[in-house]
This record gives sequence, C-alpha cells and structure tokens, in this order.
Amino acid sequence: MLKNFKYYAGLIDSDGYVGLSFNKSTNGKYSVYAVVQLRFREDSAKKVLPYLASFYKVNTFIEEKKLGKPQMGIMLSGKKAVRFLNEIKKHSVLKRHLMEWVIQNNGKSFFEEELPEIRRRLKDLRADRCSSRKPFPSRQWAAGYIDGDGCLFSDLTQEGYLHFKLCIASHMNDPQGLELLAKHYGGVITVRKDGNLSYVLSVTKSCKLLADVLPHIKIKRAQFDLVKHVIDSGCHLKKNGASRESNRAIHIKLKELKSYRPQRLNEITPEGEATV
Repeated sequence: MLKNFKYYAGLIDSDGYVGLSFNKSTNGKYSVYAVVQLRFREDSAKKVLPYLASFYKVNTFIEEKKLGKPQMGIMLSGKKAVRFLNEIKKHSVLKRHLMEWVIQNNGKSFFEEELPEIRRRLKDLRADRCSSRKPFPSRQWAAGYIDGDGCLFSDLTQEGYLHFKLCIASHMNDPQGLELLAKHYGGVITVRKDGNLSYVLSVTKSCKLLADVLPHIKIKRAQFDLVKHVIDSGCHLKKNGASRESNRAIHIKLKELKSYRPQRLNEITPEGEATV
C-alpha cells in the first residue's frame, strides 16, 4: 500500500492534474484512460516524485523551461492511475468527485461524436464547487496541500519587528481547501487582484497549524524548519536582543529558501535543516 496517501491527496488537490487521455482504436472508437500528473521545479520534485516513481514503477521526466529552472514530472496512466486514485480519493477535499468519475470511465470506449460531452463533463467536474464533507483537515493532507500551493513569508517593519505568515493561493473555483483550513485553524481568506483566493494565517509560537503539519512537510521543509527555529528560540524578538539588521538577515534567508537556491554547505545541518 502507498505510504503517506493522505499527504499525496493534499498534494494532488493543490497542484496535481487528474484527467483522461483519448486514444483512437482500430475499430474507430476512442479508448479513454485515467491520467494523473504531478510537476514541480526539479529541486522540489526530487523530494517527493522519486518515491512515487519507484512505487508505481514508472520514470520521472524532465521538462526544460525557457524561463526558470527545469521541471521534473511524473505521469501515471491507466491501471496505475486508478490504483493511485483509489488510494487517495477518500482523503481528497477538492477533487474527490473528479477522481471517482475518472476511475469509472477508465478503459471505456466512445465514438468521436460522444467525446465533446465527455470533455464537457471533465471540465465541469474541475469547476465543481461542492462543499467538503470533512469536518477538519488531516495533518498529512494539510501538509501536502501547503507543499503544493503554500509558502511561509515574513513582514519586516520599519521599526525592525519581524512577523511570519502562512499564505496559500487557490483558484476561485476551489475554495474548499482554504475554507476547511480557515474553519479549523483561523486565518483570513481574501480575493486577490487576479480574482483568485489567498488564505493568510499569522504564524506564532502558538500556531497550531505549524505544529500539526511540520512533521509531514516535504517540499517546503527548510522554510518550516527555519521559521520554527526562529519562533521557538525567540531570536527575532527585540527583548532578546534582536535588531533590524539581524531580523533583516532572517527575512532575506526565508526569501532565499522560497526561491529554492542551492544552500552553501555551512548553512545545512547534518539533518538537512536550514540554520540561522
């Protein structure tokens, strides 16, 4: 059985593609197969995709980008996609109905004139705004969801105070994940200038979400380790001797971690965690 399936449900909910491929058969019909794809920047993908590739015995692929770093991806199709979706669908908050429909149609055949209706149904399910039935998010799901669409950032004031926040972006058609997190952990959901949604939560020493997801975070682990270290030690507090300069160094370091720059050896602990 797949390990961390709740985590991967969150990752697919935030940043995964679930759909169908259409292949013309010799009898003139089109056979359809379930497809699941995940793509991340190569340095991020190496933290999650090799495990899936090994488990399902498929290869990862590299996609060069004109702008930015190369992306690493993985694609599951047919029986392997169905096997994966059956593992994670009950833990999905956003795409459960889509996953179930894709599973039901895997391996079926359709005439060409039937394909527009299939594609329309696929599009409708991607825009499905049904409310999540889950009363609260699992810790693993939340970690996967944040790894896909979230980040930690800091505000540095003119007076030198440093405040940490968690931000998660979401398409306007997929508010359920943000609503579930806000209901359970607090925070504010706002509409961005582009019409999509943003969930913002202040991260402090008593932040329950930070404590819940930290053991399960994979892609953004260095960001979370850095923020937790700073908050736990209080080294960003003026009462503990922090200055605007020292807090600016932390502020810059967090920004660098979000850009996934290669860390220098003296910045990495034996456990691979970022240090201040």
